[in-house]
Amino acid sequence: MPRYELDGKIAIVTGGGRGIGRAIALRLAREGASVAVADLNETNAAGVAQEIVDAGGNAFAFRVDVTRKADVEQMVRETVSRFGRLDILVNNAGIGAVAPLLDTDEATWDALMNVNAKGVLLCSQAAARQMIAQGSGGRIINNASGAGKIAPGKDTPLGAYAASKHAAVAL
Repeated sequence: MPRYELDGKIAIVTGGGRGIGRAIALRLAREGASVAVADLNETNAAGVAQEIVDAGGNAFAFRVDVTRKADVEQMVRETVSRFGRLDILVNNAGIGAVAPLLDTDEATWDALMNVNAKGVLLCSQAAARQMIAQGSGGRIINNASGAGKIAPGKDTPLGAYAASKHAAVAL
């Protein structure tokens, strides 16, 4: 496995409390980054942050609702307050829904778009502003599904989900 040499880098991983986000947070920490593990479920985020600390890394947990601008801006401020800067944002927070497009209700559509598209936008804006202000840039990584790159077709129940993930890919 390649080494990315992230010593001294500071990362935020949204949706970092479980699954793919957890794996990303742990890997970034193994590569030397300090990690803000951000998740709607603070207990899960705290567990991952503790795993990182127990392995000798530097991390903290942060409860964030990526659909709320104030939460997102506080996440970036808290990260910079604790670690001094921000170098990497991994937009991993996301939700899924399986329903034929004709059966997708407005509430499901709104939830998918709010988390999977608006959340990516808000987090990217806040992180980019910080990275630009630092004067040294950084990296923003949008984790999405293959469903966001290929139209799912008429017989698959992923139309609304795919549309929300396409937004993440496009951003």
